Amino acid sequence: LVEGNKYEAGKTPSRAAWFYKAIYEKNPDLNSIIIAQPPNIMAYGVAGLKFDARTIPESYILLRDVPLFEFGAHYRDVDKVAEVISQRNPVILIQNDCLLTVGRTLLEAFDRMEVAEYSAKAVIAARAIGDVHPINDQQVKDLIKAFKLID
Repeated sequence: LVEGNKYEAGKTPSRAAWFYKAIYEKNPDLNSIIIAQPPNIMAYGVAGLKFDARTIPESYILLRDVPLFEFGAHYRDVDKVAEVISQRNPVILIQNDCLLTVGRTLLEAFDRMEVAEYSAKAVIAARAIGDVHPINDQQVKDLIKAFKLID
């Protein structure tokens, strides 16, 4: 249990606790953080490839652009990563480590995790049968306008 800068006597918080704290401090509108290693989206992280969410409208609406950070960035450069992750960039991929999603609620953060995993699975499957055709810039602008997304 960590509350402010205090934690349970005799216990050492995970090094991630200070990372989470930095995210919450920079983003008071966020109330939930999930870190996981879903296999399909992690394939991008292991390959060191940026995942393009501009493939399925739902993917772009929930994930937006998915920044790719180097392995360990969330511990080496906490402030930079905490600055990037936000309602505007609610999903980040850290090479060879994890996918991190945030939200106003646990369900919102979970939905983003689930959409990232299934979108990655769809793109990987699509590449096996042909070319992937991302949504174009005008279609992205239309989505931003129609769903009143933060631009």
